[in-house]
Amino acid sequence: MERCCCVVVWRCCVVEAAEELDVSRDTVNRYKNSFADMSAEERLLLISAFAQDQLLDEATSEKQ
Repeated sequence: MERCCCVVVWRCCVVEAAEELDVSRDTVNRYKNSFADMSAEERLLLISAFAQDQLLDEATSEKQ
C-alpha cells in the first residue's frame, strides 16, 4: 500500500486518496509533502520502481 500512495496522491485530492487507500488524510499529507520535497529525478525513480514492481507482480501472477 505504501508504494502506491505517492502515485495516488499525485493524481487525486487528499480526501480521495485517503479513501481509495483506506488510510488517514494525515498519512496522505505526509506522503504528499515528501513527494513534493523530492527532486524530479527522485520522483521519476520512485514512480519507475513502482511501475516495475507492478509489472513483475502481474507477470508472476499470470504464470501461476
